[in-house]
This record gives sequence, structure tokens and C-alpha cells, in this order.
Amino acid sequence: MTFLTPLIAGIAAAIAIPSLVILYFLKLRRRELEVSTTLLWKKAIQDLQANAPFQRLRRNILLILQLLVLGGALFAVAQPELKGDEFQNARQIILIDRSASMSALDGDGPLPDSPTAPTKTRFEVAKEEARKLVDSLPEAGIFTATGGAEAMVIAYDVTAEVRQQFTSDKALLKAAIDAIQPTDAPTLMGEAMRLAKAHSPKRGIVADPLSGEKMSIEGIDAGIPVTIHIWSDGKVADLADVKPGLSDEVIFHRVGQPDSANLGVVGLRWERSYEDPTKLSIFTSVQSTFPQARSVDIELAVDGQVAGIKSLELPAAEIKVLPGQAQPATDGEASQPSTVRSVTPATSGVVFQITRSEGAVARVRLRASSSDTPPPGDALESDNVAFLVIPPAKKLAVAAVTRGNHFLAAALQGLPLAKLDTLTPDQYEQKVAAKQTAEYDVIILDGWLPGAASTTPSSGGPAAGSAPALPPGRYLILGAVPPGMGITETASDQPGSGDRASTESVFIDWSRDHPILRNLTLDPVIIAESRPVTVERGSGAVAIAQTSRGPGIVDASSSDGQWRAIVVPFDIAKSNWPFDVSFVVFMASAVDYLGGAADSSPVSVEAGKLPQGMVQPGSVLSDRLPLDARNARITIPPAPSRNGSAGQESLTVAADGRIVFGPISHCGVYEVEWVGSAGPADALRDGRSLRPYAANLMDSPESDVASSDELALASKVVQARAAGSQKTDRKLWPWFLLGALAVVMLEWFVYNRKVHV
Repeated sequence: MTFLTPLIAGIAAAIAIPSLVILYFLKLRRRELEVSTTLLWKKAIQDLQANAPFQRLRRNILLILQLLVLGGALFAVAQPELKGDEFQNARQIILIDRSASMSALDGDGPLPDSPTAPTKTRFEVAKEEARKLVDSLPEAGIFTATGGAEAMVIAYDVTAEVRQQFTSDKALLKAAIDAIQPTDAPTLMGEAMRLAKAHSPKRGIVADPLSGEKMSIEGIDAGIPVTIHIWSDGKVADLADVKPGLSDEVIFHRVGQPDSANLGVVGLRWERSYEDPTKLSIFTSVQSTFPQARSVDIELAVDGQVAGIKSLELPAAEIKVLPGQAQPATDGEASQPSTVRSVTPATSGVVFQITRSEGAVARVRLRASSSDTPPPGDALESDNVAFLVIPPAKKLAVAAVTRGNHFLAAALQGLPLAKLDTLTPDQYEQKVAAKQTAEYDVIILDGWLPGAASTTPSSGGPAAGSAPALPPGRYLILGAVPPGMGITETASDQPGSGDRASTESVFIDWSRDHPILRNLTLDPVIIAESRPVTVERGSGAVAIAQTSRGPGIVDASSSDGQWRAIVVPFDIAKSNWPFDVSFVVFMASAVDYLGGAADSSPVSVEAGKLPQGMVQPGSVLSDRLPLDARNARITIPPAPSRNGSAGQESLTVAADGRIVFGPISHCGVYEVEWVGSAGPADALRDGRSLRPYAANLMDSPESDVASSDELALASKVVQARAAGSQKTDRKLWPWFLLGALAVVMLEWFVYNRKVHV
């Protein structure tokens, strides 16, 4: 037990206690009077005023009670308290993880056998513990202005924000903690740590310990040491990049159980058949971290109606216990080696086959076998459901502009197209003049470019950065390099200008996760004459395949979405590619990709790899609406922060149709609607155009909810403290005041009894 103001209490005791005792030393000296009757004795006896000092102190219960009252009050003045964990630094930074895994239901212990038993989430426990820390912060004494501690509050998932700047006002700190809401986003701590370091006080100029001269410490860690409290389960993807200050103390308050297991949807995509686009396949991938094999049902609902239920058997996850860093000795005990659990999740999946030509919003949900309840023992609910936006099926209309390429004609004849027109350059020019090109979803230009676009920098035509002469549309360009697309042809090395060995090339690398190339093998392709090109940095062009002489396939698009093109700069007739099966697959994939008939790439957590119409919580929803769109608004799915109700917000539509909303906080279907024309895949509802977006967690590490025993930061390894292990300060002075008040009441009762007896 310690006292905050013992000196003041000692001075008060030195004055008050002797004063009280002296009052009981005073002697009552009575005057002798002759009276004629004993009736006057009563008045003499009632004269209790002391008028002589130094009587012998007798046992008096009132004196004892009054000393107890005074002692209790003096102890309260000294402000006694039982110390908890010592705060080495005067400033504390509270970091609270609000990511998806913090909504796991094992915050206050292992999951109960009954699914209806009350539980607390990790996030709720983290907020309770953070509030206790705020309550225990040292504060200025009643009679002094020093000794108080300050704290700040930061909430983080993939992003971070300061919820309360440094303050010693505990009410503000607890209000900031209470206002934090959980999200369904993955976890990154780098930005949160950078915010913490940016708001830490700086030393600036210090004195040399030897000479006493002032010197600058710019360029090194100049922050005044702070204590950083991290409330998390340790499921953080970027720990290797998290670097606290060299002199900062880091305390990891672990929440959640290290052996918790979970089932979650980690992959979802759709695909339409090339031969019959009405035949739709939906692929679902499920992950399990349970140490035993599990059986789970997967329910598919399309536009709210159940379309199928399939059972999935998942093998047991592989769990290893690895030695960690030794924990430091505490309270005289020897250091103990820590352990780290390594979990290799088990993954499997199912495929749903349905027939549907219309667009739809599909929902996949995990449920217990032969039951409509959630899987038993599952710790996290947000990854049990995933959504998918599927555009309507369509067969594409394609125009092939060529001077007679038999390889091209053979590849296109086998595709399930609604319309295929083979045009000469003159016929195409006539359609451009008559503005009839809009009837084609994809236009293939074989070794020819219309009008001014056919000139190249080497022939004195427009520079590569000029606006393209191509009208708006989707193009597959073979054997030509159009200007204005961010692709520049090297004029000094044209095909045929040297010997065969100098112009021959092969594919050396390609983007295997690009929708066009993910099913291709380009190793056998030999290009007899290649056209060397370069891709300008900062343009809308990206090389998705590289040859030994530079980019071999380029994906280019305009910033306003008016045109998009796949450019193959070499002449396919001067290669062996048309004789390889990969050429037919490439043509089919390129036409589908440009026409948007089967735009469904595998889901990935990396930026830019999600299918069109899908976002991940923590990211920003960004898209372009038609240019005449106005009065746009977005409908937000229900979330705990809105008490389970949906919300609506207005959106600002830029001049080019761009909208931005976010960051997205929760999983679900977000619907953007506006007044104006609708796109090809948009729906209509109550006279307004509608475009849905699916937000899913889809993060394998985040679905592995077993909490960690340590945080392996970039500069140190921090061992975990289990939730509830923190010892907080307990103030005792209010109890002394209450005791003094109780004794006062007792003293009043005893005094009245003595007087009336």
C-alpha cells in the first residue's frame, strides 16, 4: 500500500489528534454553593463546561470513537492505494484491434457447448480491459498538481485512426474507447504504430552528458519513452514491419483463446460455360482450423431463395507447437520458455451448378450438418457468409477486321458468339463513319489500325502520348501498336531490319493470375519477328506477358473507361502460336474478358485481384457510373454499430461518373442506386438504376482465430499477457471516509445514550 499525499496527512494529524486529546485533559472545577433545596443541584450538575486544565485522562468511549473518526479522515487525506502494475512511463498509448477476428466469441473463455449460452467477444473484453487501465492511471492528488499520467487511444484494422489525443481526462479516454466499433476488416498494425510514434512527444535538443553542451539528436529515435498497450489476438499480417520506438515499452494484452478453432469461407467465384452461358458454376472454398475432421453443410441462395445445399467433409488441420522466445523472470520466478502454435488449415470446396441467364446476388452460408444453425464450436460468424454479384449471361457480338487471316478465322469460329462479322478495313471504316460500331461488344484489329491511328512515331505520325483515333469500345489488337495507349514502339529496331536471330524471341514470363492468361502455357511459343515496345510508366497500360525482347502482351485502358484494349504487338502469322492450343484459349479468354461475359477471376486478398463487383472490408469502394448519373445513394447492410439496421448515405458523382465510398466496415451487399441510364449489367428498381457490390472477408489468416502467445515485432518479441491478468491500482481513501462516517454515526448514538441516561 502506498500513499499519494502522506506529508499533508502527517501535518494534519500532528495538529488534529493532540487538539482532540487535549480537550479531554481539561478539568471541570465546580464552585461550592449553599442551597436551601436540592432542586438546584440539577442545574449545578448540568454545568459541564471545563474551566480547569490537567485532569487525569479516563477511559472514555467517546474519545475512542472520535479518534477513530479523525484517524479515518486523516488516512483519506493521505490518499492510500494498493498499487497494481507499475507504469514506467508517464504517457500511455492504447491500441485496440477492431478487426474481424476480434469478433470471435471466446473473449471470456472457451466456447460453451450450448450455442445459446451467453458469451463475450474478444473486442468487448478488450474494451473492458482498456477501461480498467484508464481507471488505474496515476492522477494528480487532491492537494497536489503533479503525478498525473496521460494516455491516447488508437483503433486499427487495415487502417488506423486516433480516437483521442493525449489527455489526463479519464472520462474522455473512456468515452473514446466506448465509441470504437468492431469491423469485418483484416488486421494490419503498421499504420497504427506509425500514428503512435508520430504523436509521441519528442526530445528535440538534449545536453551532452560529458561536456554539458546542447546537441541535436535529429536522425535518431528522439521520442520520449511511452508505454504502448496493444489489445489484440495477435493475428496481424504485417508484424515484421511494425517497429516501435527503441526506448518504448510494449505490452501485449492478449484476448481470446490460443486453441480456438474456426470454419470460414475463404474463396468464392463464378464462371459461365463457353458453350452455354446460361449454365453457371459457383465455386466455394472453405477453411477449417479444427484439430479434428469436420462435416459442414454449405447453403447456396440466389436472390434470397435457397438454390442448393451440399455437404462438405473437411480433414483435420495440422497443428504444431513450436518453441518461442523465453519469457523474462517475474516476481522472483525463473524464466519460462514460451510456445508458439503453428496451424496449417485444412481447405476443401464444393461446386454448385445452376442454370440462370439473369444477373443475381448469390449468398453462400455455412451451417451445421442437417441443421439450420451455425456450425458448433465455430468462433467467428462474419466469415460463415459470403456474397457474389453475378452479371447476366450474354453472347458477345464480335467484329474481326482483317485482310484475310485464316488462323484468326479458325480460332473465332469455335467460340459461342451471338454474332461474328468478318470485315475488311474499308467496310469497318464505313461502319465507323455511320456510327454503327456500337453494335459490337469486341472489335478485333488484325495488323491494321483505322485512320490516323495507323501511323506510328517512326513514320512521323502522332506521338504515343496523343489521343487515340479509335472510337470508344473494347479492342483486341494483333500485330499493331496504336498511339495514345501508353505503348511506344522502338523505331530503331523494326521487324525485318536485321537477321532472323536478332528479331526472334520467346515468352519468358506472364501474369498467371490475369483472367486472360491464368489457363495458358506460353513456353512453346516462338516469335520469328517481334516488334520491341515499351510501356510508359504512369499510363493505363500494363505488360501482362514478357518476351525476351520486351512486352509481348499489354492490357491498356483509359482513365475514363471509354476504351480498353489487349495489344499483341507482334504478327501472329510470323510465329508458331496459331499452331498451339494456347492460341485458341487466349482468343476465347481475351474476347470474354473484354466483353465482360465471364469476368470472374479468383478471389485474392491482394489489392486489385478481387472480381468486379466485390470489395473487401477495410478497402474503399470506387467505381464509375454512367455520365448522366445523378442523385446517387448507397444502401449499407445491417451492422452492430447501427443496432442491426440498414443505413443509407448520399454519394457525390464526379464529372466523369466516378463514385467513392468507404472504407467499407462490414460484410454484406452494398447497393448503389441513381437516377439516369443503367449499364449493361445494372438493374432497375422503382425507376432508378441499381448496381450491387459484395463485401466479403475472404482472408485465410484472419479466419485462423487462434490467439497468439507473442508478437514478433520488427525490433522485439513481446510476450502476451492474458486478458484479466493486469493488476490495476485500488484507491482506499474512499473506504476510509466511509468508515469514518460510520464511526461518526456510532459516536452520535453513544453520546445521546449517555446524555439521556
